[in-house]
Amino acid sequence: MVFIISYSRKKFKLTLPIREIQESDASQEFVNELTPINDIDLEFLVPYNVDDRYIFVYDLDDRVMAFLTFYDKVDHYHLDLVETNRMHPESDKLNPGIALILTLEGLSRNANFDIITLHSTPDNIGLYQSRGYVVNGESYYFSDYNVMLTPMIKHLT
Repeated sequence: MVFIISYSRKKFKLTLPIREIQESDASQEFVNELTPINDIDLEFLVPYNVDDRYIFVYDLDDRVMAFLTFYDKVDHYHLDLVETNRMHPESDKLNPGIALILTLEGLSRNANFDIITLHSTPDNIGLYQSRGYVVNGESYYFSDYNVMLTPMIKHLT
């Protein structure tokens, strides 16, 4: 017996500076602390904005200041990656990564989801805890990026 799963991609109503990644973003340079580890840039991300994976960017004057990737897990969103572009010094003042996280939390509430999940690197656990996320599992080694990851969750109710 073969089961075919049909996925219906959601359309989000976003307002600038938050928007979905576009093909035209691929040519922009994007550098941050994780670049030497994962080498993920905007050109790499563009084709992955499909099916149940979404990629939002924080756009300031046609410059991508940060991106956030997440998965639609049907009953909640899983924040996969959020990174700030260190090519633009003003990103430190704008906190575009936090703005993207808050947008995802708002979209989760609008979808009547009770939680958001993520896996944090050790350096970011405190940041997520300050935003209401709690550790909900054992840390594990992720060999692709040579880092430890800790499962976290935020209850939205």
